[in-house]
Amino acid sequence: MAKKINKKLGLKPKQFLFDLLIVAVVVMSVITAITFASLTNDISRKARIIEIFSSLKLEPQTYNATGESIFGDKRVYSWDSSRSYASYRSYVRASDVKTTVDDLKKAVTDAGFVFIDNPYPNSTTTELVYQSTKNEYLKMSVSSKSRDDAWFNAAMMERLTDKIDIDPNAGPTSIRIYVNLDDNNY
Repeated sequence: MAKKINKKLGLKPKQFLFDLLIVAVVVMSVITAITFASLTNDISRKARIIEIFSSLKLEPQTYNATGESIFGDKRVYSWDSSRSYASYRSYVRASDVKTTVDDLKKAVTDAGFVFIDNPYPNSTTTELVYQSTKNEYLKMSVSSKSRDDAWFNAAMMERLTDKIDIDPNAGPTSIRIYVNLDDNNY
């Protein structure tokens, strides 16, 4: 079969194999280049997100890290392709909510972000959204850890959550800071 193809194309068997090898190398090179470019982009995006978190200069003695999910690839919502998930870091601070919010506002604005929204102004959780000049978004969610724990425990035990009478300003404070390089979602 190979001899018939070679005769029709006018190629010698060694030349045919050599040409086939060249095509395979070119195809693999293109695939590798595309993969490398995508990976490099994800790495630089992740580095930028980490840089934003670092620019807040939150002291680890004051802001005790409790978790994080930081990634560089753009993770689009399955139900809405115009929105994407944000990376985040969670903290607990031994202070009341108002003091923590005031401290974080200063840290965020000192890092070059400008306030753009308070989506739930009368909520027991303070949520403030900021934007950089590069259209990067930072959202902070700050609430009373004591109140959050009481609410969660009551809900898990199937008790009424509307009877929780812990001051929404009571410390310690639970904090989650979101960073999204693409849109204002988390």
